[in-house]
Amino acid sequence: MPGSPSGSGSASASAPSGRPQVSELVRLAKVVGELAATEYPDQYFGACRDEATHTLYVMRVPGGDFDQAVRTRVTERLPASNARLVFWEAAGSRAAVDELRARITADAAGYWKDRGIEISQVTVCLDGAGVRVDSPQARRARAEIVARYGRLVAEVVQVG
Repeated sequence: MPGSPSGSGSASASAPSGRPQVSELVRLAKVVGELAATEYPDQYFGACRDEATHTLYVMRVPGGDFDQAVRTRVTERLPASNARLVFWEAAGSRAAVDELRARITADAAGYWKDRGIEISQVTVCLDGAGVRVDSPQARRARAEIVARYGRLVAEVVQVG
């Protein structure tokens, strides 16, 4: 994601008791995750936080009332929050992307091997773009892989 955090940022700071203090963004991400899991599993991909800018990036498939539901739930559960919410478009829900990763991985031993294509690895892109497929034959297999699995294939990368 250009202009967005590449990781999850700092998870906590030490409280006076010496125990880690859970950041507001961690609590916020939990509220969003719970709402998404129960009411919007087909839209939600995930969230990442940037403690430095006090921003929670919510990755989701746009549409419906998910964004408004998140804002409402955050206001209800963390009314004093001054965290910034940024909604980021994901290619698919986490469930859909995980399902595709599993499907391609399962096809590697039979379907792709029978065609002389080695699938070295299939990775979920943490920015919500889809999956990355690594193959020593990526140059010749790219079009066929994308044709078979569709738009959730974000990259087919030549390895080895």
